[in-house]
Amino acid sequence: MKSILMGVLLLFGCLLLSADASAQNLLLNPSFETGDLTGWDLVGLGGSQSVGAPGIGAQSGSFAVNLTAPSDGVPEVSQGGFSQPSVGRFPASGGDEFNLSGYMLTEVALPAGPTFGLFKIVFEDAAGVDLAPASISIGQPNNDFPGAEALPFLNIDSPVNEWVFAEAQAVAPAGTASVFFLVLNVDFGNGANHPMWFDNVSATEVLPGVPGDFDGDGAVGGLDFLAWQRGESPTAFSAADLATWQGAYNGGALGALNAVPEPTSAWLVVMGSLLCWQAHPKHTEC
Repeated sequence: MKSILMGVLLLFGCLLLSADASAQNLLLNPSFETGDLTGWDLVGLGGSQSVGAPGIGAQSGSFAVNLTAPSDGVPEVSQGGFSQPSVGRFPASGGDEFNLSGYMLTEVALPAGPTFGLFKIVFEDAAGVDLAPASISIGQPNNDFPGAEALPFLNIDSPVNEWVFAEAQAVAPAGTASVFFLVLNVDFGNGANHPMWFDNVSATEVLPGVPGDFDGDGAVGGLDFLAWQRGESPTAFSAADLATWQGAYNGGALGALNAVPEPTSAWLVVMGSLLCWQAHPKHTEC
């Protein structure tokens, strides 16, 4: 009985979780685990890029990217450099929303002034002209070079030898034809090189809201039921939200498995079995 019960629990747990999938990362080599910059376009004004790991190790895995932007030694004068790996442009339209995030690290204290590292989302029209985002829900705009810039930056306030998470999220304006994503080390002045490390970059399209998707990952699955149990649906703990989740979920993973009862029935069966097992631990059946 115990082995059968454990099998039922394991099977049902797998069914609940199988339909949940995080939004797909658009980047082909987001963590540089190829050991090189495959999948990235390299651009820079005197800057360089290499793959390795800082002294404390990559944020995860074995590799991260190191960007160096040589300075000209003349503070506040735009004659320094920048290092900018980017990825190929992706088709996009007005109203599409994108998220860009990742980790950054500096091994030396950064100076004041125009020395910083960041992630950036840039929208373009069909002629390749940069467009200001329609809106930015995470991060900040740049009025001189349009786009959405992740926060925080690597700058004078950043800790040394500590991976820092940064994120931007923005909506494409009308006239958008493409979007691309940048990783930047910018150093215009301050008299020294300041290498910066970047790792685990994620660029995703933020899908429109899906009924029953309470955890916001663009899919309806078991994790959304757990979110409902925690009171994280629009109307906490409501029967209406649970019914919305059931309807969306039954049309997905459970709809493809006609022999599997609907979630509430299955939960009742499992919970009933657990209670019976606990009440009669020495019995072979209930």
